[in-house]
Amino acid sequence: MTNDKQPAALADHPERHLEMVGRWYMVNKMGMATLCTDREDAEKAAADAQSVWPHMAPHRAVLLVEASFEAADMATAAADGFHDGSACAAEVAKLKGQRMVLCALLGECLPVIDALMQKPGDDDRDARLNGLAGRITGALNALAEERVKGGES
Repeated sequence: MTNDKQPAALADHPERHLEMVGRWYMVNKMGMATLCTDREDAEKAAADAQSVWPHMAPHRAVLLVEASFEAADMATAAADGFHDGSACAAEVAKLKGQRMVLCALLGECLPVIDALMQKPGDDDRDARLNGLAGRITGALNALAEERVKGGES
């Protein structure tokens, strides 16, 4: 997506790497992503896509950060004003809500995986499904333990 402020082709600014800690995209349920110029553009693109292609919902504005972006980079970006305190608190609350939704979805996947493992199939498929179920259970248990330690419910 582009807007009058800045074309998407100009979104790469290596000389301003601390300002460009990530890039905004509009992403749909299939994982198709559209590069946007900023958060506002991504949110607008998501809203537009939601009304035009409802069968591809949900459409979300997301900020993608390079995998090599480490804690030290986050600290530098924060020191340079990438997040102010109120925006950071709101972002943490939003992330916690998203995490709860993802946990619920993962929990719903377990019975489906179990049902698939009950069907006749090859050992390789069953091993992959069993591994996936184990990783989901482990992640859900770790998150539940983290919530207990953090005083969340």
